[in-house]
Amino acid sequence: MLIKALDTAKAQNAGLKNIYIREANRLNRGDNIMKISDYDDFFVTVSEDLTRYEPSADSWMIEFYLLTATRIKTAPVIKSIKINDIDVRGAAKNIPEQLPINKVDGITKAQLIKWNELRKAQSLDNLKNAQLSEYYKLQKLIGKGIKNPQVIELCIAPRKLPFGIVKGRIYPVNLEIETESGSQRFAVEVYVVSLPSDPGWSPAELHVHSTFSDGRKSPGELKTLYKNKGYKILYMTDHIDNANSSAERWNEYQKVSELSDSSIAIYPGTEMTVNYRRKSGELIHSDILAYGIKGPEGLKNRVYDTQKGIDNILANNPGISSPAIAHPFYFITPWEDWNSKRYRGFEIMSGFQCSFSDEANPMVRWRKELSRLLDETFASGCFASARAGGDYHGFPLRMAIDFVTYIGTSKWNNKYSVDDALYKGRTVASRYGGLAYFTLTHGKTKKEVGDIFTGVARGAAINFAIAFKPVKSGEYFIGLYRDDRAELVYSASSSCSAGTAYDMKGSFQFPGGKHFYWLYVSGPDYIYSSPVFISE
Repeated sequence: MLIKALDTAKAQNAGLKNIYIREANRLNRGDNIMKISDYDDFFVTVSEDLTRYEPSADSWMIEFYLLTATRIKTAPVIKSIKINDIDVRGAAKNIPEQLPINKVDGITKAQLIKWNELRKAQSLDNLKNAQLSEYYKLQKLIGKGIKNPQVIELCIAPRKLPFGIVKGRIYPVNLEIETESGSQRFAVEVYVVSLPSDPGWSPAELHVHSTFSDGRKSPGELKTLYKNKGYKILYMTDHIDNANSSAERWNEYQKVSELSDSSIAIYPGTEMTVNYRRKSGELIHSDILAYGIKGPEGLKNRVYDTQKGIDNILANNPGISSPAIAHPFYFITPWEDWNSKRYRGFEIMSGFQCSFSDEANPMVRWRKELSRLLDETFASGCFASARAGGDYHGFPLRMAIDFVTYIGTSKWNNKYSVDDALYKGRTVASRYGGLAYFTLTHGKTKKEVGDIFTGVARGAAINFAIAFKPVKSGEYFIGLYRDDRAELVYSASSSCSAGTAYDMKGSFQFPGGKHFYWLYVSGPDYIYSSPVFISE
């Protein structure tokens, strides 16, 4: 026994000696030596707080990811999946045995904790300007510090749940994640509701990326996801340009339309990166979305300046192809060329946005653009129509966001009709999927969102009709504004129920000159209509 113990000790000492030698070599090379204190089971779980699915959905996708600023000693596992304290693990699929952890380089544990606190606050629209600045700064650090990001995608089959699903209810999916040192809980609320049904308005997602470029899901998988969420239109906006860009590649990409069925239409567009040079000489990049295009001509990435990029999209398929500014306040590729003209859409709601009130930066800038381009609107019909875009890639910090752009067309399965409506700016942007729109009538002439009235006499009576169909119940403010909030033409505050249609009517006097009128809804949801324009 003594000899065996001595042999074991020698082996252990030899092992330790080899470790010391390896560590000395690492030190000589300047490598970092991992210490026990470098390990920490602290991590944050990041997910959407609320996601929306149709009552007919065959699956709910719950996406989340784990971030750590240090290193995890033991891989986390999912300990339980419950809805209202009922075990629903039997209805879940894609449950990994061990959960991947995303190590964020260049950030401290304290910064990660602070970022997570701000993230939770911003989801409730509760951040002040200084806090927003700090949040975006930390968000940028985290975005740069994640290498090879890994997302956990948990799918729940509603039909396999041990209880029936009721339309209009919210189901909190509670997950408990366990490590060696403890457990962490979080919840994602699944709101089971149908997007408003309206013969003249069709719900669309106008900004999404697939495996064709830099997305994680295939076009077929994206079709399933957005179909389950109730969208009628899914516009694919992959970066079609690369080193081998060709007409053949575009022809291959156009085949996404073949995925369309009786429930959802899939259309091919693109996102093009353009160049802008600051006064300092620094070159930055921004993105423009292109709809109604017929090919890749003139759409190469990082080749054209912003105005040339806009003009190239308009020339791609004249009279039907249209450009829209993508995520103008995205912290990595912000839009800064506020002298550009002739674009026809503006994402006032986009993937990383924190605030949606009419005082939020994107909305303030949107109104300024409508004012700046007012003469051009009456001359050529171009204006910054209100859009929303999730910019879904399927990677960390780019989760699925349930924005909706309603398009003013009943022919959602006809590409020309959809492209024509986008070209004319017949759009409404919605945070959670509520629909609100209005019409203006002068004499026997009725104008809808995106239309232009001319030849209206100063002092003339203008009648308005507002329609509102909420998807979330609560107290709402509904306002019809003139210009950059120069006048509140009509307002109402009321308790509204999801699934109920509300109609409001009235009239106002036209003050003369050139003006635009737009609808704003705030409360449990935020909705912005594109304007109706009126001139003498």
